[in-house]
Amino acid sequence: GGKESRSIILSTVVAVAAAKTGCPVRCMLDRDEDMLISGGRHPFWAQHKVGFKKNGRITSLDASYYSNGGNSVDLSHGVMDRAVLHMDNSYNIPNIRGIGVVCKTNLASNTAFRGFGGPQGMMVAECWISDIALKCGLPAEEVRKINMYSEGDLTHFNQKLEDFTLKRCWEECLTKSKYHSRRTNIEKFNQQNRWKKRGIAITPTKFGISFTVPFLNPAIDIGQIEGAFVQGIGLFTMEELRYSPEGNLYTRGPGMYKIPAFGDIPSEFHVSLLRDCPNSKAIYSSKAVGEPPLFLAASVFYAIKDAILSAREESGLKGTFRLDSPATPERIRNACVDSFTKLCPPAEPGTFKPWSVIV
Repeated sequence: GGKESRSIILSTVVAVAAAKTGCPVRCMLDRDEDMLISGGRHPFWAQHKVGFKKNGRITSLDASYYSNGGNSVDLSHGVMDRAVLHMDNSYNIPNIRGIGVVCKTNLASNTAFRGFGGPQGMMVAECWISDIALKCGLPAEEVRKINMYSEGDLTHFNQKLEDFTLKRCWEECLTKSKYHSRRTNIEKFNQQNRWKKRGIAITPTKFGISFTVPFLNPAIDIGQIEGAFVQGIGLFTMEELRYSPEGNLYTRGPGMYKIPAFGDIPSEFHVSLLRDCPNSKAIYSSKAVGEPPLFLAASVFYAIKDAILSAREESGLKGTFRLDSPATPERIRNACVDSFTKLCPPAEPGTFKPWSVIV
């Protein structure tokens, strides 16, 4: 599509040129020029407090979200609205409060991107629920399940959930993936290997949609889900903008800005659609496969975090730890914390000039 406001900068330029010359004018940017000028997905930073019981049941949530809007408003308020509406992800929280702040910065104005704030809000939710599981000493999948919404529940914005099939999707995924047997095998593997670890995770998503059409071809829909998942792998494990302290964008081409390639696509990749679940409330029982599947790739991030947890335990480190997204090789390596990482302790902020600034 036209991406709403993204084309305004160049449309003004070509309009003036066309008026001056009296000829049709077209402007095409190189990739590095495009990345310098065009904004992208809003980076988020969040703080949260969560109340929960020993069995993992969540009782309260207080969260604040801050987004990097860039130099103009653009669609930043709409993106923040969506992030706060998704702060619960798929979990029923009796007492909840959320605050969203859009920050103006001296960077290209960030704008709409696939998910439109939803992935940012849900990523924070999956962060604190995985930490709760760790604090309680319970399997993460069990803590997620006991806190999930059920049919007829009200969301924190008072929408009643009808024809809600999340728990059925959850159970089918656990069964078809042989999750529990794979979890057992991974734990055995990690016990037998010191320098190579594996992890596994399963994450839910709840995504509100509006513009929908009936399924015309399930194969096309599965392709959409596969594409969204791979795009999400890039979002949560690779793609990162780095600026110089003076504000010059370093990561403005394939040499520095990494996206998923053929070798990054899972060698074993199974996608299925939920059968026999017509939605009588939607137009022609329609559903969506465009934006909702993107966040499912967060399971890759938390599987990596699960593997890191095993490595840290062998170094005598237990409990929660921070891993920022994307989970790049550098962050993974430093999060493991062993005798090698201790040889290079991080410098104190303010004692040096960083080569890059991450946003």
